Amino acid sequence: MQAKTSPNWLRRLMAALVLCALAAFHVLNTAEVPSSDLYATWLAGTFYRAGDLASIYPVEGEVFTMRPPAAWVAYDRGLGGTAALFPFIYPPIWAVLASYLVPLTTFGAVVTVATWINAALIAGMLALAWRAARVRLGFVPFVLIGFIAIHFSLVGFVATLENQPQILVSFLMVLTVERLRAGDDRSAGAALALAAAIKVYPAFFALFFIASRNWRAVAAFAVVGGGLGLLSIALAGWPLHAEYLAQLSLISRTVLLTAISYNVHALIGNLVALDGFTLVESLRITEPGQDKGGWMVTAKPAPWVMATTLSLIAAFTVMALAFARADIGTRSRYIWPIGFAVVTLLSPISWSYYLLPVFAFLPVLIDRHGPARGLAVIAILVAPFLTQVVPLYMRVPIAPYPIQFVGTAALALIILTFALAARTPKSAQNAEQAS
Repeated sequence: MQAKTSPNWLRRLMAALVLCALAAFHVLNTAEVPSSDLYATWLAGTFYRAGDLASIYPVEGEVFTMRPPAAWVAYDRGLGGTAALFPFIYPPIWAVLASYLVPLTTFGAVVTVATWINAALIAGMLALAWRAARVRLGFVPFVLIGFIAIHFSLVGFVATLENQPQILVSFLMVLTVERLRAGDDRSAGAALALAAAIKVYPAFFALFFIASRNWRAVAAFAVVGGGLGLLSIALAGWPLHAEYLAQLSLISRTVLLTAISYNVHALIGNLVALDGFTLVESLRITEPGQDKGGWMVTAKPAPWVMATTLSLIAAFTVMALAFARADIGTRSRYIWPIGFAVVTLLSPISWSYYLLPVFAFLPVLIDRHGPARGLAVIAILVAPFLTQVVPLYMRVPIAPYPIQFVGTAALALIILTFALAARTPKSAQNAEQAS
């Protein structure tokens, strides 16, 4: 009996060591992280604890400018801060929870812990993708390929630089896929609900549960999501939630253009409508003569706002129908990654790090195309996002924001590649169903 079980324990130990090594490499080979996105949650907690509820969310205007409340700027500069400041655009419950940490520690300590936790989440996300995909490719090559794609690209670099909560959201979405594949539908629904309680858009994927008549996952999603929503209201009160909903509405009516805004709305502005945009300068304090950087914003006309909503509904309807017809392997390997990529492409505002769960599943293409061709396909898809490649084209006059143009085009190519891979021959589908 011992001889039979020992190899399993050894494999698990080796897998754990590989993941630990990748997480350590990710942290130790990352430069100083300003963590401006994480800092927004810290400041929201700080002002919530002070009872200044009017300074949790920015004052609503005609467009979402990605500027924080004015009180944050004064507070941070009073502490000698010089970094960029971004707004808090998460549900109020996270401001409440952050307020409990404020008197117990410092933001510097939070950054250190968060950096290690996020590195572990990235490594864990790759392990979950391998478990969900159940491909012939071994664990070590699968996670190494995915890790290289994430760590050396704008997808992982920006997320780590800012200690973005999107890392946790991505982990939870991949966990959803893995739990579904394992037959643990309730945990899948709960994981997706928690992801949606951080960033709302994962709620769209509950349509996959409905399309496949997975009522246990639907029920878990509704119970956990509803419970978190009620808890948030109980802790923070309804007025703060009304402000949060107003922010979401404002975001849906805004086009925000940056170098890493990989969505069709920013692409349209980048190519044909830049004259209608307004430059918003970063709040980062720089040396005299140094460019502070910034981003472009404009308001969407009402038809554009409606088209945004309808495009998301139409896309998820098509994907949900495909999900209902597909076998479990096709769902896990291809349709979920397609969904993660499509929601990035069509969302009102999205960033490079929204592609974290997509990149976690890229190694499945090796199983679909074979080692040599699969690696070549992955290399082509990942190359435009690599931090060593981006400088080669960032000043090429193909668009006012070349990185945004190339990145969005590459995202569309990723969707197409996964969609073609999902068209599995009938014999392979039968083999999958039989297993």
